[in-house]
Amino acid sequence: MKKFFAALVAALSLTGVAAADVHVNGTGSVPVTPDNAVISVVVTTNGENTGAAVKSNAADSTKVFNLLKDSYKIADADICTHTFSVNPVHEQDAKGNWTNRIASWNAVNYMTVTVRDTSKAGDILGAVGSIKGNTVQVKGIHFVVSDTLRQKTLNEARQLAVKDAESRARNYVTTAGAELGLVKEIREQDVYVPQY
Repeated sequence: MKKFFAALVAALSLTGVAAADVHVNGTGSVPVTPDNAVISVVVTTNGENTGAAVKSNAADSTKVFNLLKDSYKIADADICTHTFSVNPVHEQDAKGNWTNRIASWNAVNYMTVTVRDTSKAGDILGAVGSIKGNTVQVKGIHFVVSDTLRQKTLNEARQLAVKDAESRARNYVTTAGAELGLVKEIREQDVYVPQY
């Protein structure tokens, strides 16, 4: 599992002696392991008409939903359909060329499953992939940082950035034989939180 760094720059303006300002930049970075996994699942079914294709898809999608909910306690809100499509399947002629004649219909349900306990991700991948038939496919998995952890990490990085900036300013002022005053201004720059 990859880690990322929440990094930012805090630009501080502090008051020294004789009302002089000292402007410094401080940086803070915090390594974090993503705490959520997002699994992409596709359910594809075929039927002689749109109604049959959709009905079959609903049945197979329900199998996935029930497996995730009953066996792995995934919340309803963490199982989402982000795209659903129904498309015609055209016949081919004797030469293998596609014709305008519709042979059947495909219904495709693109689902995303957010796994809050990443230790279960491997088992869930295997379980979904082993559902009987070839209508259910696991398309991939990626790891993300939850909003709660993201905010916590950014706050930690902010604190580190301010401390770093203050340390730099104190070093300059002390070297110049002056005293460090109060912070006049803080500006935040370059916040970067990559997702995996």
